[in-house]
Amino acid sequence: MSIIKQRIINHPFKCLFIIFIVIYILTSLIVSFFIFNYRLKSISRLVLTTINQESDTFKYFINQINENKFVFKDIESNLLKLTSQNFSYIKVFDKNHKPLFYAKSITIKNKEFNKISRNFYKEFLKNGMKKKVDFFYFKKRLFLILIEKIGNKGFVEAIYQVPKDMNDRIKINLIQSIKIISFVLLITFFVIFLILSSFTRTIKNFNFQLLNENINFLQTIGVMIAKRDSETGEHNYRVTYYAVKIAENLKISINMKALIKGAFLHDIGKIAIPDNILLKPGKLTEKEFEIMKTHVAHGIEILKNNDFLIDAIDVVAYHHEKVDGTGYLKGLKGEQIPINARIFAVADVFDALTSKRPYKAPFSFEKSMQIIKDDTGKHFCPIVVEAFEKIAREMYNKISNSNSEELRILIKEIIVKYFK
Repeated sequence: MSIIKQRIINHPFKCLFIIFIVIYILTSLIVSFFIFNYRLKSISRLVLTTINQESDTFKYFINQINENKFVFKDIESNLLKLTSQNFSYIKVFDKNHKPLFYAKSITIKNKEFNKISRNFYKEFLKNGMKKKVDFFYFKKRLFLILIEKIGNKGFVEAIYQVPKDMNDRIKINLIQSIKIISFVLLITFFVIFLILSSFTRTIKNFNFQLLNENINFLQTIGVMIAKRDSETGEHNYRVTYYAVKIAENLKISINMKALIKGAFLHDIGKIAIPDNILLKPGKLTEKEFEIMKTHVAHGIEILKNNDFLIDAIDVVAYHHEKVDGTGYLKGLKGEQIPINARIFAVADVFDALTSKRPYKAPFSFEKSMQIIKDDTGKHFCPIVVEAFEKIAREMYNKISNSNSEELRILIKEIIVKYFK
């Protein structure tokens, strides 16, 4: 579901277009079905009028049976006359519903029409009708079923096949009606699509502007916090770059947005740490270090009620944990530590080692890498270090001498890629 949701967010117009096409097709089919049936019923009534006007033989046949004026040979003769016209099938039943006389066109198969006939016949008897007329469409031809009571003597059932020329006109008429309706629906849906697309585009632009504002605010806060315990705010740009590249090189499922936000805000809790401890050039006392560690709890407290930043907590809360369980605040071990925090721990320490701080000069790349390797399996996750080692020199050479503006442009490209 999260993948589908992400695709909808990333491609709203494409998804909206697909939804409209599906709705249009379904609506067209449903509307066409009802139009088809409605038009057939209307046409059937016209055909019935034609039968009543033109088939005097059928009316005469019904009247004569009702008045008991026919002898056997006369009934057979009239049945044959009717089936030689457009009546495909005629059957006469007595008052006990037993068939007395039967005739059909040689082009009609008994099995096909008997099945249809039985359904109408049962409904006719069940509802106690005096007359029933209905239609069905079979093998591209329109047929009418007529069932009429003959006084108290029984009833006659007949199937009338619409003449070919009339059937062709009906077909053309139906197709034209469906085309017109489909065209009207298409225009209607197209107009609605344009209106909704405009609204969607406006909302998307607004959301993108809002996202940019959030990202700019995120960067501002991150740089502001970084400036408190380092000479520049470039630390946040570098650790974000390192963390993202390590994550990409790991080739496993990682929430990159959460990692980027966490990288920017990893030390946000330091805003609550006194300057005499945060900026102390020498080693902290045990008591001072305990105060320093509280920046993690402060960071969690700051972020926990912010829906946009809540997923950054994995990095903020756990980037000082160590895989051997000797870190803080919770003393988590190995994979108990979220992967984003394990990635960021390597990026953060490496940048701290290779950067100038109030309390130290920068270490060389080689010395920094050796410290990372020596602490692998104790402080750092082995699979993260393995991924980091493959690209460490390339990353370091690319950004170690970059200024704030160059780093800002580099990070903006990453943000556009993952927050688009």
